[in-house]
Amino acid sequence: MSTQRQSVVLQMLATRKHAEQLLASLLCAQAECDQQLAREQRFDAMRSVTGCSSIDRAVAATRRMIEQLDRGFEEVQKELDHDARPPEPPPSAQDLHGCEVRVVVGSARVSSR
Repeated sequence: MSTQRQSVVLQMLATRKHAEQLLASLLCAQAECDQQLAREQRFDAMRSVTGCSSIDRAVAATRRMIEQLDRGFEEVQKELDHDARPPEPPPSAQDLHGCEVRVVVGSARVSSR
């Protein structure tokens, strides 16, 4: 893996870890806020108007960010898997069975019958 790619992967891992910590913090804050509102017999004005609170939106945005980072990791893994594969061997004479080979001025053409 190239140094630049390693750096990007490490940065993505750190960002994902930070996002998970942020999500946990937001979920705790949301629970505390809901408990406090219930104790005070109040309601969240934003939630009553829009259907979700600002913390709900932050939680959703953080989850989307984590999902995007996961998709990025999948793409990097696919690239690494692709780069690690050995190159395809050239076709052998057996692979060309049933094909007509014509030599034209120093090059070969293969066509099926």
